[in-house]
Amino acid sequence: MIEIGERLGYFDVTEELRKTLDDVSGMLMGLQASLRKRLP
Repeated sequence: MIEIGERLGYFDVTEELRKTLDDVSGMLMGLQASLRKRLP
């Protein structure tokens, strides 16, 4: 993901995109954690 960020570095959207990606990955990690807790 870092390489993609460097390639998109000249876009103004990159910062917004990076925040969104961080939020999404955080949500996915949270979902995985909760799934692990539910599974025996």
